[in-house]
Amino acid sequence: MTLDQLNVLATVVETGSFSEAAKKLHRVQSAVSIAVKKLEDSLSLEIFDRTGYRPQLTDAGREIHRQALNILKQSEFLSYTAGQLSVGEESEIAIAIDGICPLELFTPVLKVFNEEHPHVRIQLYVEYLGSIERLAQGNIDLAITQVLEWPSWIEAIPWIEIPYIPVVSSDHPLAELGNQVHRHLDEFTHIVVTSSQYAQLSVNIEQEENIWQVGDFSSKRQLIIEGLGWGYMPQHLIKSDLENNKLVILNLNNNKPSAIKLSGKSQFLVDTHKVYLTRRNDRPIGPLTNRFWNLFKESNIK
Repeated sequence: MTLDQLNVLATVVETGSFSEAAKKLHRVQSAVSIAVKKLEDSLSLEIFDRTGYRPQLTDAGREIHRQALNILKQSEFLSYTAGQLSVGEESEIAIAIDGICPLELFTPVLKVFNEEHPHVRIQLYVEYLGSIERLAQGNIDLAITQVLEWPSWIEAIPWIEIPYIPVVSSDHPLAELGNQVHRHLDEFTHIVVTSSQYAQLSVNIEQEENIWQVGDFSSKRQLIIEGLGWGYMPQHLIKSDLENNKLVILNLNNNKPSAIKLSGKSQFLVDTHKVYLTRRNDRPIGPLTNRFWNLFKESNIK
């Protein structure tokens, strides 16, 4: 059994006849027939029923054809990967994206890149404050994240600013305190998301005690909705909760309305987190990672 024989089999099935397969493969029909017969002999199976006007796959032939397609696909991928490696191109790009980021604003670049390089695998890790640590360890190529500290080896492209809003369940005691809420925060549980990496980082912590730590914003949102505490949330993750009055905004900004509006009402903005696409500038990156970087830079999603 050879890859060529499997390719001939796939072409016969695709075109519907030995003669059409011969035309597509630029061979004489006898060569196509011989290749299929050798494949059948090597497998001790009859792949085609030749009693009709056109060859039809037998039951065994259908299974052989299915597996032949898988083998041909794997062979194509292996050849593509070898070709990339021979010219220094990557077969895989690893990217970490901060959990605060709206993924739907990032996918347009992923789609364009995938159309250009469909055989390149993308490993996408969702992190919280751990992306830079991953970048420092060298196990990712790019990071889309907040940058709390700026080491000299970081190169960054500004992307978006994400409002962080302090919220609490509408039936939580803090929801009734209005402008005096800041005086009573430490009486209630503060729920924070902690870095998923070894460095236990958090942001927007207003108190030293009575803190619950979780690993993602989905868990944090649910705990706050259930009235178990208060916390800061990215605006885009709680927009519907605010509109449906599941959550209310805590006024921690001395009653100064921000430019952010939800449901036609002025709200209060406490903090805005800037997000960047980052990479290391102290080591070379592959040409396809560089292409991804430039696609992001040229895009209109900023």
